[in-house]
Amino acid sequence: MAIWTENEVYLGYALLKFVKIITTEELKELLNMSSAATLTIHNVEYTGHPLELALLLNYCITCSIIKTIYLVIYNEDTKQWVFQDFALDVTTDTFLIPNFIYSALPELILWDKHRIYYYYHNFTDTGVLQTPTEFGNLSRLSHNSTIHDVFMDYYGNIVVKMENNVMFYFKINIKDAVKLHLWTNSTIKSLISLNTSDTRTQVFCLFTLDLVNMQKRVQYPKRFDKKECLQHDFFYIIEKYNDSGYVEDVEVNFIVWEIHGRDDYSFNNTMKKNYKHCFSYAIGKPGDLNQPYEIINKSNRNHLVWPLDHSGMYVFRVKILDPNYSFCNLTTIFAIETFGVIPRPLSNRALQKPREKAGILQRQAVRKNVREWKKMEKAKERMKKQARNGSHTIKRNPLNSTGNLQEMKMTRTAKKKKIKAALRVEMPAMTQETQLQTCKKTSEGT
Repeated sequence: MAIWTENEVYLGYALLKFVKIITTEELKELLNMSSAATLTIHNVEYTGHPLELALLLNYCITCSIIKTIYLVIYNEDTKQWVFQDFALDVTTDTFLIPNFIYSALPELILWDKHRIYYYYHNFTDTGVLQTPTEFGNLSRLSHNSTIHDVFMDYYGNIVVKMENNVMFYFKINIKDAVKLHLWTNSTIKSLISLNTSDTRTQVFCLFTLDLVNMQKRVQYPKRFDKKECLQHDFFYIIEKYNDSGYVEDVEVNFIVWEIHGRDDYSFNNTMKKNYKHCFSYAIGKPGDLNQPYEIINKSNRNHLVWPLDHSGMYVFRVKILDPNYSFCNLTTIFAIETFGVIPRPLSNRALQKPREKAGILQRQAVRKNVREWKKMEKAKERMKKQARNGSHTIKRNPLNSTGNLQEMKMTRTAKKKKIKAALRVEMPAMTQETQLQTCKKTSEGT
């Protein structure tokens, strides 16, 4: 959740806790704006990326007639503000409402009372939505009514409803709108409901309202073919287009990489599966061939593998590798949002047993090391005493001789047996009653 005033932006968290993330004075410094300029927050909207928040900013010097709308995007993960290539001059009394498109890179439409503005392909294709007449002024085509609301579904179908129930339709990346047929008179109060319950059909339901009830009058279905998506098992087909439309499917090799630096994904194929010697004989080892094989094409059935323990948003750039396919640098960008299954965490009691076992093993290892060290120290002291007493008093073989080593081994074995016997004697002291009390204390502390 995000809330804001003209000069501050807050992010909302659990239990209605809000944290201030930026002020307009701080934004001035970040954007190197003049201290004499007036900068206020115009509107705030989340983008197609679940962790990105967009701010529309009012900027002006005299602020009497014209102001400029700028756009900055905040990433909640990286805590970074990015100034976008966006600037729109409007009158000071204009209020704009943004709606971001479901896309890999930022794209949006926004509207005032009379027009729809589009910003496609990362703000490189911009303009005003056009109509057959009146140069995109929807009010003039609807008897001077104003825009009531704009609705957009997941597939990019967009319906514009005017206050007098006149409606227009267009799709994303389209720059022209068409006027829909009349469905009720201009004095009826109405609303639009977008039905998304069926993944194959997106339905715009139109309702008329009076003081008693609400009646469904018209629906505009938008039906699409449903494609099955198998979890962690889908393949990529790149289609080539030119100005005239579709050309062909790309058959050659390509690679993809995540543009924001995410590396929590992999590939189902390995280098070993795709490794071939460049020569008729091999010299040396080829290296670790169990690493992921990152080259994809239409026929090698290589695909991305996603983590199951968390969700994520990935923005990939794809690049054609084959230099003989085209002299152009063929690239594009696409986004994938994954929904992982978060495993249920273990209870404190379940975690206690492996911790206790690890502690016992660690203590046993320490005791063993101490015993070995003491044995070595005693052996050294014994050899020093024998050396000081002279060779005529030495009754044993040197330390490294076979006889002495055998004697030390037998002594060490006997001591081990004594230690094991002592442990067996001490173990019954931990009775069942004591174990139950230990578990009970642990559960009380959790």
